[in-house]
Amino acid sequence: SDDLLEGREDLPTFDQPKPVPESFQNKVVEVFRRCGSREIPAKNFRDLWNCFFPHEKLQCKDYGYRDVKGLLANIPVVEKVGGKNSTKYVLKVNDTEFAQPEPESKAVV
Repeated sequence: SDDLLEGREDLPTFDQPKPVPESFQNKVVEVFRRCGSREIPAKNFRDLWNCFFPHEKLQCKDYGYRDVKGLLANIPVVEKVGGKNSTKYVLKVNDTEFAQPEPESKAVV
């Protein structure tokens, strides 16, 4: 398989970004919780982060990502939905804080 790279030594190499630390992932989930919503428009995410964590910059480059979009794409509990001007980030449903309560079963006596 070394044949593939023969004569291509000058091609740029890309470092695989480091996995996003769980502590950061928890803060992303916290942004959703504090908003009280499972959906946040992409264009608002950085502003919300800055409101909730004023002393912590949203450091995409620290984790090896070019921008917020790339960083959030690598957080397993967040899903990007929509495109162009309507992109939003959605917290996946398996997060218990946002799970809908089970309807109470009416026991027949």
